[in-house]
Amino acid sequence: MIIPQKTISRAARTGLKKELKWQGFGTLTADTLIHPTADLPPVCRALAERGLADKAKVFCGHTVNDHEPPQSLLDRCFDLEHIAGEYDLFNRRFEKLWRSTRRKKLFDPESAFTARTLLIHDYRRILLHDPDLPEDLLPGHWPGTRARKRCAAIYRALQEAADRWTLSVCGDELNLLKSPDKDYRQRFSDS
Repeated sequence: MIIPQKTISRAARTGLKKELKWQGFGTLTADTLIHPTADLPPVCRALAERGLADKAKVFCGHTVNDHEPPQSLLDRCFDLEHIAGEYDLFNRRFEKLWRSTRRKKLFDPESAFTARTLLIHDYRRILLHDPDLPEDLLPGHWPGTRARKRCAAIYRALQEAADRWTLSVCGDELNLLKSPDKDYRQRFSDS
């Protein structure tokens, strides 16, 4: 994506760049942001909401005759060291809970709900900055892989009790809750 300097105010550029970084974009140049696997509808929505849809260029492409190694480009555009540190912190923070779920420890429903909510909140906070690089471009022993597996295992272990608590609290309001779609039970199925 290219954000032209002349047609967009500095404040608008700064706000847009901040939002795109939250979506995992990296900075190639001062006004060019890149993402290897961008989900374009949220990008287009962000541009439209800011009135910038006709001022920034969004495109998909491939490099041609580029002699810069992919890892060098990634290191220049993304702070993979920081993201790895966040995944390491996540793995340490949820170590005890992960061990408890591996021992098949039973959780009371309210605690399961609370733990699952905190787990997903923390994990998604990191995902927002992770460019979701293909595995062959990731550094060796990428801690995000372990974090995803750990998050999936904990989530699945807490799911039944957490769902039970949600239903018990909603009591008479069950008709207001939509039934989960078919993909709900498949969350993290590839982990």
